[in-house]
Amino acid sequence: MPELPPRLAPADPAEPTDVFAPLRGHRVRVLGPRRAPSLTEVLLDPTRGHLREDADDAALRALIRHQLRLAVGIVGGFFAVVVLTVVLIGTGAADRWTVASVPLEWLIPAAVLPGLLLVLGWMFVRRTEAREARWARETGPDSDPAAAGTAGERP
Repeated sequence: MPELPPRLAPADPAEPTDVFAPLRGHRVRVLGPRRAPSLTEVLLDPTRGHLREDADDAALRALIRHQLRLAVGIVGGFFAVVVLTVVLIGTGAADRWTVASVPLEWLIPAAVLPGLLLVLGWMFVRRTEAREARWARETGPDSDPAAAGTAGERP
């Protein structure tokens, strides 16, 4: 057993050591926030300063809904292609065709699906960035505290 400082050492060596006993008198009750955080507090990183402090919450929610809808659509489309591929391979319909003497049942999982993932990812990023740029134009430059020289300051 490691040697404890005299004020924390037990009176009887057979007695278990309660290292935290002297600290219990200094406890302070910690309470959480009294209200739910605002949308701005949840979505924006306070360490870099709020980019849009007075942005319209409805417009921001619409932007988030659009991005989620786009992601679900892309994942659903990819899932449909994967299911179609499994059906083609499972029924043996894909083994009749070849491309450059490579069976289609090998070509689809090895080349088509990874390529499709890259294209879908690129499409998601492009459409998301375009929607975010449109949202930034709609909310206007006057809601940007960085333009007014207050970036990083908290009210």
